[in-house]
Amino acid sequence: MDETVKILVCDDQQNQCEDTASKLRSARHACSVDCLSGNDLRDALTALFSGISEFLCTGQDSSWTPIRSFDGYDMAIVDNNLSGLEFEGARLAAETVIGYLRAFTDIAYIVSLNKNPSVDFDLRYMFGDYQSQADLALNQDHLGNPRLWTWTSPTDGFAPWYWPCLPDAVARRRRQVEIVRARSGESVWETLQFPTDSRHYLSYRAKAKLMTDACAMDETTFRGFFDRTKALLPADALALGRLADKPVRSAVAIDAVVRLVAGDLDRWLRRDVLGPQDALIDMAHLVARMPFLFEGVEDIRRWNAALYCGQPPFGMKDDLYASYVEPALFRADAWQGSPCFWWPVLRQDEVLTRMFLDSPPWPDAVFCEDTSTFVEVPEADDGTGPLEFESELEGSWPRRFVLGVSGKQYSPRSRLVG
Repeated sequence: MDETVKILVCDDQQNQCEDTASKLRSARHACSVDCLSGNDLRDALTALFSGISEFLCTGQDSSWTPIRSFDGYDMAIVDNNLSGLEFEGARLAAETVIGYLRAFTDIAYIVSLNKNPSVDFDLRYMFGDYQSQADLALNQDHLGNPRLWTWTSPTDGFAPWYWPCLPDAVARRRRQVEIVRARSGESVWETLQFPTDSRHYLSYRAKAKLMTDACAMDETTFRGFFDRTKALLPADALALGRLADKPVRSAVAIDAVVRLVAGDLDRWLRRDVLGPQDALIDMAHLVARMPFLFEGVEDIRRWNAALYCGQPPFGMKDDLYASYVEPALFRADAWQGSPCFWWPVLRQDEVLTRMFLDSPPWPDAVFCEDTSTFVEVPEADDGTGPLEFESELEGSWPRRFVLGVSGKQYSPRSRLVG
């Protein structure tokens, strides 16, 4: 994505808001940054919630007026602690407002900032914040990290694999919204082309999002996926769904439902489907499991280069890719930032199994989730090699590796093995 990303930083404290904006600007990324803080943020949120309340009560599109303060932005970065805003009732936090910003503004991507300021890398779920309604949870110091802004091979340093490239993520979200809008009544399962056997590889968390007493996994529609949203208060979500389903449907309600489904579905795929690497597998973990597919298997530098091959055969041998891997390609690329593949299709291929057993030795290397690189395991355990940890992901591959970057905090450290 070559266009400038327009970012709105929201914070109750003006000085902290300006610090965040300054960090973004000084990083020289392709972005423009505006601040909304203090009383201005309070007034904008007051207008937003007042407008939403009136709209949900009247059900009339004519009663809804977009809030100008949030117009024209691709991304919002919202500080988690908004307690300095003078609102009546409970104190505000980012999680209170994120769902409503997503539903009732055209902001594509929302980042929660500083919810866990003492944590740089999440050893539990490798997601940032498993429960957040934001698309990504970061700390202010992370914002200048090149990993968030360019999808290229990182230099030595902290570059978590689970972080997206933010400009690309914004563009994909716009595409996701249009897909959901066009296919609202269609099956999520069929649209994303889940293989039949993948149902046996999905975690309980992943299945729970698609299954109800009324619907099997392959029957849940994009509109039905909205009924599981946690992004709004239950009463507001129910009212919004009813307005979207009226015979004379509300365009405002439809837009809100579509945006929420796109965000929820993206988070579900990244967190619960791709995260365990059981049903869907990305390039890094495919290289780790089947390095014999790739050119130069004896050279770990080729392993790392394969992670950033943007076009087929993605660093693999042409004949192997065409015959065995291409049929397993995840084709709904609006939902993933890098190539992914259906693991059940690859795992059940007897030819690939024989190739695995007959392959010559390859380097004893592991993928480090915190640096996005393959690193060889030293022969002697001298304390300088990769660190193994056990995540809380449901599935067959909960154990992963980090290199351990100096000055970065990994939590909870009880997850480290040994």
